[in-house]
Amino acid sequence: MENLKFINKTTVAITLLLLTLVGCTPIESSEPRIEIQFVQQIVDEVFTLKDLCEQDYDSIYIIPPYFDIENKEYTNLKMSNNLRSLCNINTGNETISTILFICNGKVESFSVIKRADADFATHETEKQHFFPFEQKFILDKDRYVHIYKE
Repeated sequence: MENLKFINKTTVAITLLLLTLVGCTPIESSEPRIEIQFVQQIVDEVFTLKDLCEQDYDSIYIIPPYFDIENKEYTNLKMSNNLRSLCNINTGNETISTILFICNGKVESFSVIKRADADFATHETEKQHFFPFEQKFILDKDRYVHIYKE
C-alpha cells in the first residue's frame, strides 16, 4: 500500500511537471517570416498582414493572451485538434499573441508573435478577433498594434 501511494504521488508530480513544461514552451509558427517582419516593422507605418506573409489567406483571427477559449467564434473555427490544443495553451502565456490564418473557412497556418515585437492585445482586438487579410493596421511607438482608420 505504501508503494502505491508513492507511485501515485510520483505520477502526479511528473504529470504536473510535464504540463508546466508544455505550457511554457514556445510553439514554432507555421508562418515564421511574419515574426521577423514584426521585429523590423517601422513605427507609425500602415501595414497589412498580407504585406508581411508569403502565402495568401482570406482572413485572420487574433488570439490575445488570456483569451476566452469558450468564445463561440473560436470554438467554431475549423482547425486540427493539435493546433487547437497549442492555441489553448498559448492563451495562458501573457508574452505572446497567436494569429490564425484562414483560407476557405479553415485555419491553414498560424504565427506566434511576441508582444514585445508587436502587441495585438489592445482594446480593439479584445472586442474583435476576425479581420480580413487585407485589414490595415498601424504599430505605435510602444509596439501596440491598432486598427488603422483612414
